[in-house]
Amino acid sequence: MKSLWFVLLVGLLLNLPATARASSITLYDITVDEYGTGTYAPGVRVLPGGGEGNGLSYEMPFQFQNTHGNVVAGVQGYFGLTDPDAYYGAPLSDIIKFQNEKLVVGGPLVGVLTFYSGDLLGAPADVGPAVIAAMMRAFDASPTAPEDASGVAVYSTEGITGGLGKPGIPGDPHGNAEVAYVFASAPTPEPTALVALCGLGGVGLVGWARRRRATR
Repeated sequence: MKSLWFVLLVGLLLNLPATARASSITLYDITVDEYGTGTYAPGVRVLPGGGEGNGLSYEMPFQFQNTHGNVVAGVQGYFGLTDPDAYYGAPLSDIIKFQNEKLVVGGPLVGVLTFYSGDLLGAPADVGPAVIAAMMRAFDASPTAPEDASGVAVYSTEGITGGLGKPGIPGDPHGNAEVAYVFASAPTPEPTALVALCGLGGVGLVGWARRRRATR
């Protein structure tokens, strides 16, 4: 009798829709800024060594994956912000770099996001237009987005990679996850990163996240 129940259970599982059998989906909603003085979500922290032309780096709560879906050391891509009112007239006003690196000797690879601003106004992320221009030589065909009137640009990996968890663009988190980034020129006043874990209810939560981001 036990073996019969086991066979029936396996049959039911195999006939479930793919979305029901899928592992949990992680959705990240993360905001970072040029100052590093805000209160950020768990897993996001400002790393030491920012300023003085080095940009401002943040540790991410995930590793970045390359176009093959693997986690390897080094730069995993760039994202550019455009600002038509930038006083120095450069094509890009800011550059975001995504990379995996070891923060301690012998430690694991960690996802690190570095914010480089073309301004020279005293923010820790400020590197100036000359550094931005030099970085653009490695920028290649990376994605870009314009800043709005408040100095904010939004970038999401959801729906661009061909499906949840599939690699393909800079900033894509490793595993069955997607992330929406908000890059702000002004300091971040409060936690703005949300991690939502869902199992069988994943589809509904994905829809909620899309509607939430659409109302910004």
